[in-house]
Formats: sequence, structure tokens, C-alpha cells
Amino acid sequence: SICHKTLHVPSEVIRARQTGECRWTGFAEDNCWNTPDNWSSGTVPTDWDTVVFGSEMSAALSGATISLGATQGAKSIAVETSGELTLGTADDKSSGYALVAAHLVRSGEGAGQLVLTTPFVFSAADDGTNTLVSSAAVKFADSCGSATGGVLRKTGAETVTLAGTLSG
Repeated sequence: SICHKTLHVPSEVIRARQTGECRWTGFAEDNCWNTPDNWSSGTVPTDWDTVVFGSEMSAALSGATISLGATQGAKSIAVETSGELTLGTADDKSSGYALVAAHLVRSGEGAGQLVLTTPFVFSAADDGTNTLVSSAAVKFADSCGSATGGVLRKTGAETVTLAGTLSG
């Protein structure tokens, strides 16, 4: 005989198993964040993932603009590429899209400026402290703020430019 049993698993357990690292591969060749084939996981990153634009993609991403296609979230965003990289397009901005993460890291040898075209929102961090680490220049071309009013800790000697408003 076949037994059927319903198993109830807390959502926190499911999230822990789904958390991972999503590395940009660009395989879809459309420079769109919202295309699953552009990510090593084969899925668009979620709020629980660490997003990495790795140094191995430096040549392909130098001077590139990544279209968001929707408001996008991640646990953390790490940009390790050299050369300038822009996240978000004018169309993303006019559509009201934003980029949301608890932590933002810009590193890389000879790294160029990271430009964030759409609003950037620092989401809730596990310890209540959001971090912005920059060993290369970061430019917030729109607003930057905190969804939770938490502490923002900036480390690294490079310049952070805010062209819009700072809130939170």
C-alpha cells in the first residue's frame, strides 16, 4: 500500500536551502538581469541570493550597462570587475524600477566606476547594519536610502557620489 503524508516545513528552512550565489555569465547575450540564462544558477536571483559580477567577466562587462527589467533584489551585490559597469537603464528608471540589497561591494584590480542608474535601497541586514564597501568609485545617479532606517557603514577609500536624494 502507498502512504501519503503531508509534511509542513517552515518557510525559513526553505529559504535557507534556496539561498546561494548567482554569478553573472551573460550567456543570453542580452545584458538583462531579468533573463535566467544570464546567471550561473539558471534562475534570476532572489532577495536571499548573493549576486556576483566576477572578475572573470571583466572584459565582457567593461563599459556595459545591465538592464534590470523589473525591480531586482538580492541579499548582497558584489561587483569585482575592472572597467566601468552600469546597473540599470534610463528605461528602468522611467519605469520606476529599483535595485534592493542589504550590502553592496565594489572591488577589483583597476576597477572603474560602478554607476547605479535607478534608485538603490538598502534592505534589512541580518545584523541591522548595511555595508557599502568600495575600492573603486560608486555613483548613485538617483536616490539612495534605507528601507529600515538602519546603519549604513561605508568602508574603502574611494569616492561615493550621490546625484539624487539620501533617505532612511
